[in-house]
Amino acid sequence: MITLNGVRVMHAGDSSPSPAELGTAAGSGVNVFLAPAWILGGARGAERIAATRASQVAAIHLGEADASIPARRAIQLLLPGQRVEVR
Repeated sequence: MITLNGVRVMHAGDSSPSPAELGTAAGSGVNVFLAPAWILGGARGAERIAATRASQVAAIHLGEADASIPARRAIQLLLPGQRVEVR
Protein backbone atom coordinates (compact mmCIF):
# COMPACT_ATOMS: atom_id res chain seq x y z
CA MET A 1 0.00 0.00 0.00
CA ILE A 2 1.33 3.42 -0.94
CA THR A 3 -0.13 6.91 -0.96
CA LEU A 4 0.82 9.24 -3.81
CA ASN A 5 -0.42 12.83 -3.57
CA GLY A 6 -3.30 11.64 -1.41
CA VAL A 7 -4.21 8.73 -3.71
CA ARG A 8 -4.12 5.36 -1.92
CA VAL A 9 -2.76 2.64 -4.22
CA MET A 10 -2.78 -1.05 -3.29
CA HIS A 11 -0.65 -3.49 -5.29
CA ALA A 12 -1.44 -7.17 -4.74
CA GLY A 13 1.80 -8.35 -6.34
CA ASP A 14 1.83 -11.89 -7.70
CA SER A 15 -0.42 -13.18 -4.95
CA SER A 16 -3.81 -14.82 -4.59
CA PRO A 17 -5.20 -13.23 -1.42
CA SER A 18 -8.63 -13.98 -0.01
CA PRO A 19 -11.29 -11.26 0.13
CA ALA A 20 -10.78 -11.10 3.91
CA GLU A 21 -7.02 -10.56 3.52
CA LEU A 22 -7.61 -7.82 0.96
CA GLY A 23 -10.19 -6.12 3.17
CA THR A 24 -7.77 -6.08 6.10
CA ALA A 25 -4.94 -4.73 3.96
CA ALA A 26 -7.17 -2.06 2.36
CA GLY A 27 -8.37 -0.72 5.70
CA SER A 28 -10.85 2.06 5.03
CA GLY A 29 -10.50 1.52 1.28
CA VAL A 30 -8.23 2.43 -1.60
CA ASN A 31 -8.47 4.63 -4.64
CA VAL A 32 -6.66 2.23 -6.97
CA PHE A 33 -6.26 -1.54 -6.70
CA LEU A 34 -3.54 -3.06 -8.90
CA ALA A 35 -4.09 -6.81 -9.10
CA PRO A 36 -3.10 -9.80 -11.21
CA ALA A 37 -5.86 -10.87 -13.58
CA TRP A 38 -6.14 -14.31 -12.01
CA ILE A 39 -7.62 -12.87 -8.79
CA LEU A 40 -10.06 -10.49 -10.51
CA GLY A 41 -11.89 -13.06 -12.60
CA GLY A 42 -13.73 -16.17 -11.59
CA ALA A 43 -16.24 -16.75 -8.84
CA ARG A 44 -14.41 -14.73 -6.16
CA GLY A 45 -13.16 -11.84 -8.33
CA ALA A 46 -16.06 -9.51 -7.54
CA GLU A 47 -15.71 -10.34 -3.82
CA ARG A 48 -12.02 -9.46 -3.88
CA ILE A 49 -12.66 -6.15 -5.65
CA ALA A 50 -15.46 -5.26 -3.23
CA ALA A 51 -13.24 -6.08 -0.25
CA THR A 52 -10.77 -3.35 -1.23
CA ARG A 53 -13.51 -0.72 -1.68
CA ALA A 54 -11.44 0.52 -4.63
CA SER A 55 -12.81 3.25 -6.86
CA GLN A 56 -10.58 2.04 -9.73
CA VAL A 57 -9.12 -1.38 -10.49
CA ALA A 58 -6.21 -2.08 -12.82
CA ALA A 59 -5.70 -5.68 -13.95
CA ILE A 60 -2.08 -6.70 -14.45
CA HIS A 61 -0.53 -9.87 -15.94
CA LEU A 62 -3.33 -10.14 -18.50
CA GLY A 63 -3.54 -13.00 -20.94
CA GLU A 64 -5.99 -13.98 -23.64
CA ALA A 65 -7.87 -16.21 -21.18
CA ASP A 66 -8.78 -13.29 -18.89
CA ALA A 67 -12.09 -12.42 -20.54
CA SER A 68 -13.94 -13.11 -17.26
CA ILE A 69 -12.64 -9.94 -15.59
CA PRO A 70 -15.53 -7.59 -14.80
CA ALA A 71 -14.64 -4.97 -17.44
CA ARG A 72 -17.04 -2.35 -16.10
CA ARG A 73 -14.89 -2.16 -12.96
CA ALA A 74 -11.43 -2.73 -14.45
CA ILE A 75 -9.01 -0.59 -16.42
CA GLN A 76 -7.01 -2.77 -18.78
CA LEU A 77 -3.58 -1.53 -19.86
CA LEU A 78 -2.60 -3.83 -22.70
CA LEU A 79 0.34 -2.08 -24.33
CA PRO A 80 3.79 -1.25 -22.92
CA GLY A 81 3.88 2.38 -21.85
CA GLN A 82 0.09 2.77 -21.84
CA ARG A 83 -1.08 5.19 -19.12
CA VAL A 84 -4.24 6.09 -17.27
CA GLU A 85 -4.84 9.14 -15.11
CA VAL A 86 -5.93 8.39 -11.54
CA ARG A 87 -7.74 11.03 -9.52
